[in-house]
This record gives sequence, structure tokens and C-alpha cells, in this order.
Amino acid sequence: MRDVLIFMYPVVDLTVQMDAVLPIEAGETKLVRTMALEPGGGANTVFVGTRLGLDIVQVGAVGQDFYGDFLRQTYKEEGTENRYIQQIASFKTHVIMCLNDKEGDHAYVSMLKDLSIGPLCPDDLIQDCRAIYISGIMLAVGDAEEATLGLLKRVGNTNQTIFFDPGPMFGMISRESMDAVLAVTDACVLNHTEAAGISGAEAPEDAAVLLSRRVRGMVVIKSGAKGCYVYQNGTGVWYKGFSVPTVDTVGAGDSFLGAFMRGTIDNWDIETTCIVANAAGAAKAQKAGSGTQVPTLNEVLHILNTNGYHVTREQMMNRGEKLCIKSLS
Repeated sequence: MRDVLIFMYPVVDLTVQMDAVLPIEAGETKLVRTMALEPGGGANTVFVGTRLGLDIVQVGAVGQDFYGDFLRQTYKEEGTENRYIQQIASFKTHVIMCLNDKEGDHAYVSMLKDLSIGPLCPDDLIQDCRAIYISGIMLAVGDAEEATLGLLKRVGNTNQTIFFDPGPMFGMISRESMDAVLAVTDACVLNHTEAAGISGAEAPEDAAVLLSRRVRGMVVIKSGAKGCYVYQNGTGVWYKGFSVPTVDTVGAGDSFLGAFMRGTIDNWDIETTCIVANAAGAAKAQKAGSGTQVPTLNEVLHILNTNGYHVTREQMMNRGEKLCIKSLS
């Protein structure tokens, strides 16, 4: 049985590492250190989750163009499955420009388009996965909203775990669609900005309480180096993060999610799950780029071990025994 089905169209990131600080004013010319193409979006979570031991399949569509070929080939080289990434002639592969400044902040330049990828997800694949991950982008872009809600109806009352990340386009999701997904979500994972925007409460603790009234399961609010706040069963707990030199925060939240899914699916205790997820996010923040540049298992272990959590590669990859690590404080 597969671990996770990620329902999210693949995108390419054109990552631009700047020597300057955002924002860029009209008429200015800025020097950059590098420009690179990488798989973005769902690929970040796929690659991190796979590197940490999960069996993940991403369902989506790309164009019959250079970028579509690039994505399918890179998935193959990364050792992840590309069979359900279908190439369709009727639209172009989605490309996002990521402007990253020297302080680690970033801005996205993106073009929205209608997508229809519902037919690409066969029923037998849905039933063969322990969990399903839904991205909020799929509720904000044209035909993808209908396909996503249709997928959740096909899942029905199964025992599959539903992960949902509203994402940066949460403001474009209708209240009806947001509530429909939250009502079947077992783990709503989002950052503090998204939590505040959706709930109307600025403090993560208050936002989590309000969101919990709409979410079937837990609410997990990511807050960078501060860590994450988890609210479930009427109780909220902060799990400390890791302070690292920030190079590029693009993909840090996706990396957190890949690790968080690993712990949840393998029934680690919530403290262990959050410690490893925070380590994955920190490991990404100190690296430039997305896609193949997301953290390796060794890089996540390095964050843990240099901060006093003694975890071996064998312990992390052993799926027959639950990992258990505790806070040092």
C-alpha cells in the first residue's frame, strides 16, 4: 500500500538568488548570484517525504513542453514515480519565478491558469494510499477546485488520513470550499500568516482555537525558527524550532510537511513528529533552492544531532518501529 497521494499539479521554480534586499523598485537593476530551474510546489514535499522513507505518488498534469519534460525527467532522476504526472497538449506547464534576497526573504511571480486534472486520479490509486494531501492552490485555480472537491467525495468515509495546507492563495478560496475541505481534514498544516488570515485572529494560539471548530482533526501552525503550535482535543502545545543561518525559506514549509506526514503515518508521538518536522524545515532554510535542493536525510539528522537529539539513520528509516525522541528542555 502506498503512503501518500499528493493531489497537486507539478510546477517549475525559476529560482533567482539576489545579492540585493527585497523589494525591487521600478527602474532598478539588481545583480543576482544564480538562476536555476527546479521542480517546485508539491515536488518539495514529495522529495523530502521520499528521502525520509515515505512512498509518495503525485497526481497532476504538465504540458507537452520543455518544462513538462524537465519535471518528469527530474522526478525519474530523484527516484520518485512520474507515472501519474500526465503530459497534456492543451496547456503549458506552470512556471513560478522565486526571487530570493540575501536575507532569506522571497517573493513569487506567477501566472494563474485553469486546470482540469480530475480524470488523472484512478479510484484504485485512491484506495491504495494511506493518506491524501490536498493543497489550497487546487481550490483557488479554475477547474482544479471542482476536481479537488470531487476527489474528496470519491474518498468518502474511508480511513485515510487527510492532510491539508491552505497555502499562500488562501484568500482566493471560497468559504464553502474551505469549509468543505476543513471538515474532512485530519491535519491542517499552515503558517502563522495563513492561520491569521483564515481565522481572523493574529496570535497562533487564538487562531488555532478558531480553526479547530472547522477542522475535523488537529491544527498545526508553522512559525519558522520559533517552531510549531499544535492544537488538538482542546489542548495546544508549542514545539520549539531550530535557529539556523537563513539562506532561503522557499520550500521550508513543504519540507516540514514531508517530515510531518512521515511521523503521522507511522504513528510517532506528536512531540517526535514535530521535532523532526521542525528540523526538516530548518535544514531547508539554510539551503538555497527548491526541488532537488530540499534537505536530505543526513541534513535533517545533522540538525537533530547537533542540537542534542541523538538519532541514527537506521532509527529514522526503520518503519517497523516507532521513532521516539523527547524535548531536551
